[in-house]
Amino acid sequence: MQTQTVISSSVTFLDRERIEALASETERRPEAREGPAVLAAECTTLVHGADTVQSVEAASRILFSASDEVPTCETIDLLAREVPVTDYSCEQTWKPGIALWALWFAPDWLRARARRAN
Repeated sequence: MQTQTVISSSVTFLDRERIEALASETERRPEAREGPAVLAAECTTLVHGADTVQSVEAASRILFSASDEVPTCETIDLLAREVPVTDYSCEQTWKPGIALWALWFAPDWLRARARRAN
């Protein structure tokens, strides 16, 4: 069964030629996901503005690619709002025999450890 890519001009202000080029590229290299990426950027620009698109794309590169770019203040703010963080030092948490996966649950683990200590 062949998959057909359809990109509708009703969801973008891109001209027909660009839409057809994106559809062709998506058919040729679907793993690159260029069509969906361009449409997502277009939609995000309409709703949130071009600065937000740049910050979101930079955050994505920083989180999911081997990016060594220096993030802007907007990108740092976006990451701080969207990525859960926990403050703890190695001395507070790391003891021999603790699995690294346990650090994913560090806030709960630290609370339980504090309860046991009292």
